[in-house]
Amino acid sequence: MTNTNKTCFDNSVQASEQIFATAPNVNFWILIEYKDFWEEKAFNNCDIDIEVKNVIRDLAGQHPKSRIQLIRNEHSSKDHIKLYIAVTKETEKKVYEFRVISYQDILKIDFERGLSEKTLKSQPLLLVCTHGSHDKCCGEKGLELFGHLSKYEKDFEVWQTTHLGGHRFAANILILPGGIYYGRINKENYVKIRDSYFDSKLETGFLRGRCFYHPDVQAAEYFFRSELKYSTLNNLHLRSQSTTKNGVVNVIVENTELKRAYEVILKKNDKALQLFTSCRDIHKKFIAQYKLVSINKI
Repeated sequence: MTNTNKTCFDNSVQASEQIFATAPNVNFWILIEYKDFWEEKAFNNCDIDIEVKNVIRDLAGQHPKSRIQLIRNEHSSKDHIKLYIAVTKETEKKVYEFRVISYQDILKIDFERGLSEKTLKSQPLLLVCTHGSHDKCCGEKGLELFGHLSKYEKDFEVWQTTHLGGHRFAANILILPGGIYYGRINKENYVKIRDSYFDSKLETGFLRGRCFYHPDVQAAEYFFRSELKYSTLNNLHLRSQSTTKNGVVNVIVENTELKRAYEVILKKNDKALQLFTSCRDIHKKFIAQYKLVSINKI
């Protein structure tokens, strides 16, 4: 099976693939400003000294479910380089900012003590995947969105970033410290995303998921919010999750605002679709899809 002339974005839309439950499960982010060209494997192949890379890799290795990203924007200072550490957990969502004169200065940072109130960043970050050497859909749709946001967005600090995952959902954005992935964003529908966030709400229409949850929980959150019309952002607590070999997903969530718990039962089909997940793919991959069985108050 070989790829067609259609992009991975077009193939996904044509197949009516669910966009929710597709966010990578990440709890710890390392974002490094890098202004030069990003190769396909951006961090591995960038010109940052190997000693610095190893320190960054060691830091990532100390934190389960971590991810390293290169970032850039046209407003970057020529006098320093920015480094962000973001924690995305259900009970802890924070971004810490560091500024160094050179990459070698990263070796001097005491990250154990450095993640403190002094380095805590108040303004949220908005990352747009523009990694065109990784996939052309992100390069085209991501750059178009970033160009618009860099001119008009003032409340988020907006950055281009390397591969976020899910090129077929371009343009992809990640909001930190919220850990919120949205996909298929353009300058028209972005307004709804932006307004929802600053109203402390979650917009399910373009939601890929909150990255501190496993995809099965992301699916349960999507159905819970969609069915019960519940959009308040931070009043949902995961109590438990389980998935059987037959694909029955059982998730119990608590609405902490109303002090009520709900059981969300889904049916997961791991082989529901076969798609090219990247424009470069030469073989299709199986894609899981979810169906809601029931939502029960407990």
